[in-house]
Amino acid sequence: MKNFLLSFVILFFAPNFTATNYPSLSLDDYISLSPNSCFIIAEIYDVLKPNKNSNFPCNKTSCEVNIKILKVRKCGSSVLKKPFTSQIIKVSFPFTVKKSKKYFPKQTEIHAALKRKSVIEGIVSIKEIMGGGLSYTINKYRIKNTK
Repeated sequence: MKNFLLSFVILFFAPNFTATNYPSLSLDDYISLSPNSCFIIAEIYDVLKPNKNSNFPCNKTSCEVNIKILKVRKCGSSVLKKPFTSQIIKVSFPFTVKKSKKYFPKQTEIHAALKRKSVIEGIVSIKEIMGGGLSYTINKYRIKNTK
């Protein structure tokens, strides 16, 4: 009975995951979120300019975007301030918003380039900043569609 219920939950309630040339999110990513993360669907609202004071490659190309939250599917147990639908937040991408192969040629997972109006599905890590506020980072995502 337990296996049947698990199969039912996975089949009907888990998001639809498909394989692409880029890292895809697996069902395991969805089920076992870290405590400080949320599984989101968001639209790239604005690609920010490179930060000339940051480390390579973020001083050459942008590593930050503003995203508009379209849906929050699930959050970990330690998320105190869950992002909400229509909220616009500044997010960092450690592997840049350009195609990562250009800046990380030895990397095995190639991240897709992001542009304004791209819709992504990803896992956002949320951390509190000393002195107040939150910082958001997306390490793993896939593009759902590009408008």
